[in-house]
Amino acid sequence: QPVQATPAKAPEQPSAVIAALAAGMPAPIAKALGKHPIVVVSLYNPYSEVDGIAFAEARAGAKVAGVGFVPLNVLSEAQVGNLTQMLGLLPDPGLLVYIRPGTLVARISGFADKETVAQAAQNAARGT
Repeated sequence: QPVQATPAKAPEQPSAVIAALAAGMPAPIAKALGKHPIVVVSLYNPYSEVDGIAFAEARAGAKVAGVGFVPLNVLSEAQVGNLTQMLGLLPDPGLLVYIRPGTLVARISGFADKETVAQAAQNAARGT
């Protein structure tokens, strides 16, 4: 019987993770940048219905664009503390697009539909 080949996941780039951590990225973003050159970060409040919809749209947009996706709870100091120090008050809902090693290339405050998210990620890809 022929053996079914399983598609290989993109190899993790430990150097990209280290560079992202050195740039001050929170661990979840750094890990995502180790797997993807572009990462969409969805900032959300888990108690907000609008944020839940924005979260789903951000995830769908990242998938359409073929980039990494990281959800961060704005109520969690552990998740957003570093970003708040770097960027000030974070939008909620909001969206950040990072490229390696940890460069912010897009920031969207408020709700963004999946097309807007995908376009922001694709613009980041053109800039790299």
